[in-house]
Amino acid sequence: MIGIQVGAVSFVDEGPEKVLDEFQRDAEVNTLFLATFTYGRGIAGRQFRGSRCPIIGKQEYDTGTFYGGNYATYILSSTRTAVFKGTRATDLGDYDVLQAVLPAARKRGIKTICGLKMFRKDLPNIESTAREATVGQNATTLCFNNPNYRNFLLGIVDDWSHSYEIDGVMWGSGAAGPFANALGASAGGCTRIRTMSLAFAGTAKPKPKNAASNLSALGRGFWS
Repeated sequence: MIGIQVGAVSFVDEGPEKVLDEFQRDAEVNTLFLATFTYGRGIAGRQFRGSRCPIIGKQEYDTGTFYGGNYATYILSSTRTAVFKGTRATDLGDYDVLQAVLPAARKRGIKTICGLKMFRKDLPNIESTAREATVGQNATTLCFNNPNYRNFLLGIVDDWSHSYEIDGVMWGSGAAGPFANALGASAGGCTRIRTMSLAFAGTAKPKPKNAASNLSALGRGFWS
């Protein structure tokens, strides 16, 4: 497998045929890791402001227009995705990256893997799915034990899998584990504030049975 991560904006700027021809000619790419759902500009956006634009594509930044979301169309009617409203990406109009890219990719024998990662902290109702830090405040990450969050992820994957001829789904997560959180470690050279080390979410609190279930005591022990 020779894969490349790519966002919808690249195909909007140059067209699927041209982009895929370049991928195959220059790098012998046979798999696309397509940023289908994301609120992160790292893959889905154009070049970061202050960095030189590549010699291909539009010679402009999208910092003022990028928002993110689902760059495919919600086709299946599902209550699973109802927890978050307005997650269909609109910064590229009604462009559907799967509808646009899949036929051209299949014609070339290129597989398409849908990428799913990164939410925005300002999404409506996002706080209801956030994880809770050991200090009792919500963290900026979401809780996998939360049924609303899990249903949303399952719903969007179910939609892609049944509505488009994709070859797979890639879950992208930069979340650190408990030990790294406790140390305040973080990727990208940005130190994580120790007080945001994660413990439980509200929906996960009933889980411990044989372990200590007094969370306030556990928190005090953690910080002592």
